[in-house]
Amino acid sequence: MRKAASIFLRACERRKDMDNLIYWLKNPEVTRFLNEDAGVISYLSRLADTVPEPMLTFHLNAMGRFFMICLEDGTSVGFVKLAKTADADTYEIVYAIGEDTLWGFGYGEAAIRQTLHLAFEELGIQKIIAKIDPRNERSCRVAFACGFREEQARGKYMQYAASIAAT
Repeated sequence: MRKAASIFLRACERRKDMDNLIYWLKNPEVTRFLNEDAGVISYLSRLADTVPEPMLTFHLNAMGRFFMICLEDGTSVGFVKLAKTADADTYEIVYAIGEDTLWGFGYGEAAIRQTLHLAFEELGIQKIIAKIDPRNERSCRVAFACGFREEQARGKYMQYAASIAAT
């Protein structure tokens, strides 16, 4: 793996971020291992067309927290979503580097580490799970490198978990 430049997480607050998100979710290489609802692209398109920029963050955070993964210059290259689960202290993490030319540079790992810090230290989340298709070897390696451990098989996915107690 090549070393990643610095990245940071920020709210999705720009129309350009929404356009990037929609573009990435239309790319079958990006979404190959994601388990997103089939209607997510039309939902995001409606949001982008009808919601003023300052309100995009509010809508995307309605069921958890949503962040854009950004390069030092502010360009968004991916996203991280923390979604509430049935267990009040547990959130599911979904992450993707949407710019496939940047895969293998460590941006995903850097984003997950920042997200875990934010979740555990600032948001008070106790446990984060990730449901990863075992064929997605890169994502499995990133999860392990960031402190996630195998928890249980859930259909075609393996569930990994990281908790505040383990950090």
